[in-house]
Amino acid sequence: YALANTFAKHDCDLILIARKDEQLKAVSAECKKKGANVLMVSLDLADLASHYIVKALYDSLKVKKYQQALLFNNASIITPIAPIDQITPEQIGQIMSINLHASVWMAQLFCAFVKGQEIVSSKIVNISSGVSKNVLEGWGLYCISKAAVNMLTSMVVADTKSWKYPVLAVSINPGPIDTDMQVEIRNSDVKVNPDKLRFEKMHAEGKLQGKFQVAENIMAIIKQGPFPNNQFI
Repeated sequence: YALANTFAKHDCDLILIARKDEQLKAVSAECKKKGANVLMVSLDLADLASHYIVKALYDSLKVKKYQQALLFNNASIITPIAPIDQITPEQIGQIMSINLHASVWMAQLFCAFVKGQEIVSSKIVNISSGVSKNVLEGWGLYCISKAAVNMLTSMVVADTKSWKYPVLAVSINPGPIDTDMQVEIRNSDVKVNPDKLRFEKMHAEGKLQGKFQVAENIMAIIKQGPFPNNQFI
């Protein structure tokens, strides 16, 4: 929501992908009011069939020549918050399909598109987390998925460095933000998530970051020179 609205103010064509159709329509309408051209696609990235829909979407974009392109890999879930002996194979598959698998194939489709179109400046921003570096009790699956997303950043840089126009990539840890994910953390069982109390305290003291401030910070990172390629910010 905040990223879309922030970039809508900067003369960008936007492709918005999300599961919740009504919320997607609302965000799209707000971005259009700011003057952005918006294409919205209602998809569940946990569904492998989404891959083929996104590929068709990219194919449809080939009629216009772009000089710049930017992909945000932002979709993720945190549940289940549970210790390793209490998680199921289905839960493992669910979190990895959204947090990791979807990020990999979104990056793959993006890279193939910008290479084929010879887009001069292309960047991928992978939204990571501090727990990709330091595991929290009960958060293991989320931590693993975000650590792998950091490696995806390096994969993109390594695999495209010899291209005519390499794809740049960065992993960004935005820190604790006042979002629905934080609500899930506060609603979790303290017995399996001892850090819940810390996040409850941050929320009570107003120390969670605002979504729009974080979006502006990310915008500043993208616009700064030189771009922090293959870094964890």
